[in-house]
Amino acid sequence: MNEVTNNGRQVHLYYEPSKNEFQAYGYSAYIIAHAFPSVMPSYAEDEQMPMVVVDDYLISRLKKKLDEIRYIENEYYLMEAEKPINENDYTRWVAKVRGEE
Repeated sequence: MNEVTNNGRQVHLYYEPSKNEFQAYGYSAYIIAHAFPSVMPSYAEDEQMPMVVVDDYLISRLKKKLDEIRYIENEYYLMEAEKPINENDYTRWVAKVRGEE
């Protein structure tokens, strides 16, 4: 998973064929959840990080909102936001998603 090398600006979307949906984790999930408040994050215990589910409609909105689409493949998208996330805000958000706040 590319999320472990995320520079805080990248949005990695991964297709999960068993669920027929795209998913984003960690920083990517944070960027999406803050750009689109209606997206509800959850905590993926198997990946040990927050995640969001992204449908085709949201992908089309992300393409318009984010600054750069760096890579598109059938089962993977890489997009980039203008500025990096704030690490302290991200840490607080993770605690909230995990129900620790």
